[in-house]
Amino acid sequence: MPRLQEVFDYWTALRGERFAPRPEEIRPEGFAPSILPFVVLTDVLREPFDLRFRLVGTAIVDAHGIELTGTSVADLRPREYADLIWRQYLDLLRERAPHVFGIETLGSEERWSRQVVFRAPLSSDGEAIDSVLAVDIHEGDTEALNALFTGD
Repeated sequence: MPRLQEVFDYWTALRGERFAPRPEEIRPEGFAPSILPFVVLTDVLREPFDLRFRLVGTAIVDAHGIELTGTSVADLRPREYADLIWRQYLDLLRERAPHVFGIETLGSEERWSRQVVFRAPLSSDGEAIDSVLAVDIHEGDTEALNALFTGD
């Protein structure tokens, strides 16, 4: 399983003395190859306010069962999950700092899946957060996770 500490260290090195690195500083070669399928970049739109997925790694697409690039966080399914993720993004925007979140889901035959997400702000101008870097790792019963996301 990819290590989130490596992503935090990369983000911290890029930001230096700033509160957040610039989005264009995030480069694929900055991540271990095992992490790339789990990377998500989300744009923070202002007028009207929205959180829109710019890039979604293949492992995330597989877990959700649909392509998420270009969609809003509000479009995630089920609705309760979308609301939870939306609130997590709002917490990050308010606090202007990296966050780690964990979600456990009980699947078929009493098998658990676990989702651990690291999210960190990115800022083009050093003031406003205009995008968010995330690494979203799923393990365990991924079929149950996929059924949760797709409603199957």
